[in-house]
Parts: sequence; structure tokens; C-alpha cells
Amino acid sequence: MRHVHRLLTAVVGVVVLATIGACGSSSDTAAGSSTTTVDEPATTTTEPEVTTTTTVPPDDEACLPGRWTMKQDSLDLLVASAVPFGGSSVSSGGWVLDLGEDGAASSEAKFTLAFAPAPDTNAEADVFWNHSGTWQADGDELVLEMSQTEAGTTDFRMNGFSAPGAFPIDGVAGIQGGPYTCEANALRVTTTNGTQPLEMLFER
Repeated sequence: MRHVHRLLTAVVGVVVLATIGACGSSSDTAAGSSTTTVDEPATTTTEPEVTTTTTVPPDDEACLPGRWTMKQDSLDLLVASAVPFGGSSVSSGGWVLDLGEDGAASSEAKFTLAFAPAPDTNAEADVFWNHSGTWQADGDELVLEMSQTEAGTTDFRMNGFSAPGAFPIDGVAGIQGGPYTCEANALRVTTTNGTQPLEMLFER
């Protein structure tokens, strides 16, 4: 009986030791085979956007057709170059230039000219200058060919009183054309009065 008891005790001990050994071996194997995987963040490359801007030069010739009004300083300069009196100026009125899509051109000037023909004498003349013809753009040149001209005075006053006789106009100023630049609302023409260049400015 004691022999059996000892035998059972020995068997139980062997089983316990085997179980402990198996558990340790399994744990060591699991620890040795453990693998850690780290996902690296995905790399995204963004190409910079490229914006292309194209600058289109203005079409000066396409800008020309329409009605243009001469600026006051230019009208004073043009009148002074045509009237045989010093110190003359335009007190009222203006000059309009029409350039048609079909190549027709016309200008109409109606203004009051103030001047002093003699000491202590003030004079005014209501003047009109009309021109008609054709126009074209040749490169950077505005070419005006005015074939018809009409000019005169409707009234002439000396010191505030109407004076008989016509106001003597030795020449009729006209726009002969020349180098130009044109924008949406601004036209610049460098013309001549025969002796010197005159820069004429128009607006609309």
C-alpha cells in the first residue's frame, strides 16, 4: 500500500513538472516569435499649380472708330496756331471728331474765340470749322484726308457790341493726322500746323 502511494506521488510529480515545463516552453516560444509591424505614413506629393497669364496688346486701330471730343487745352493750342491774333483763347464751345467704321471722317468745331485785337479792346467771334473726308490707320499713323471744308463766323463782337463785317480768318485749322495712340477713352494725335508739331488730345 505504501508502495502504491509512493508510486502515485512520483507520477503526479512528473506530470506537474512536465506541465510546468510545457507552459514555460510555450511562453518562451511565443515571446521569441512575437513580431511588431509599424505602418509608415503614406507620402503624398502635391505639384504646385502653374498659372499662365497672357497679355494681349491693345488693338489701337480697333479703338479708333467713334466720336471723340477734343480737350480744351488742345483746342486752345490749335486755334492759337490758326488765328492771327496773340492771346486768343476759346471761351466756350468745342471740337468733335467722328471716325466711322466705314472709313468716313468728319469734324465739327463750333466755339467762341476771345482775343484782344488792340489795346483796351476785347473782341469775340463765334466761329465754325467743318471738315469731311476719310480716315485710315497706317501702322502707328492716323491718316486723315479732309476733302471738304467749310468755315465762317456767325457773329463778331467788339467790347460787347456786334460789329459789322466778317471776322477775318486767314486759315482754317484742321486735323491732318499723324502718329497716334488710342485707348478706350483717350486718343492722342501728334499733328502739325505746318511749322511745329501739335499734340491733340481727345476723349469720349
